[in-house]
Amino acid sequence: MEASAFIYDVLYKHGYKMMHLMGDTDGILSLTGAWKWIRDRKFKVSKPWTPWSQDGNFIGFIKEYTHFTLVTVHGQGHSALHKFTDEVPNLINRFISDQPLTE
Repeated sequence: MEASAFIYDVLYKHGYKMMHLMGDTDGILSLTGAWKWIRDRKFKVSKPWTPWSQDGNFIGFIKEYTHFTLVTVHGQGHSALHKFTDEVPNLINRFISDQPLTE
């Protein structure tokens, strides 16, 4: 009944860092819905919207909160993760390794 949203609250409470990566034109999981969901969680912003690019190519935006990072892939929908097969794994590796996410 509560889907998977509850797990973010549990992980956040215990200090785990999390990333949510999505296309900004996703018709299934909308960015507007994600913003509302984040506002409802009352996550504190630690870094405002920042453009995300790799090798000079604009990919999307990143907004960082305490223990939570929202990443968008511009102009992509639900399959955003599959389109950027070099960029997405690179970003995830940087996230896991505690490296800066933007160039």
